[in-house]
Amino acid sequence: VVTYFIAIFAMILYGEPFVFGTDNINGLFGFLHIKNFLVGFVGLGLIAGYGGQVTFLISVKYLSPILVSLTFLLLPILGQIITIAMGIEVFPGMVTVIAGTIVLCGLTFVAQSAPMAVSYTHLRAHETREDLVCRLLLEKKK
Repeated sequence: VVTYFIAIFAMILYGEPFVFGTDNINGLFGFLHIKNFLVGFVGLGLIAGYGGQVTFLISVKYLSPILVSLTFLLLPILGQIITIAMGIEVFPGMVTVIAGTIVLCGLTFVAQSAPMAVSYTHLRAHETREDLVCRLLLEKKK
């Protein structure tokens, strides 16, 4: 809701024409236009929303938390790619391409330096005598 009001404010600030309707081009509720509703609801809502949530939940189990949280920075880029592929949006300008490239390079840098997640079994295999004593004392408290 906040994002929606910020978008309205930006449209007013920049003098963009808009109407309070489902006009496909200038309507504030243009996403409800019959032409875009099925594509937006099914394509972006169900597939991307549900698929993204399931993928996120599965990835938390196997990947580093840093790496998983960084994937949220990819969402706008992936959304742009999906809308271009579906014919809803046109290819973005050079500034957007440069900014997206910078974000991808930053993500790659952080992902390469992020520690890899290890399993509980792997941790137990490298457990020292002091670690064992601490773990047993903590389990005893429970």
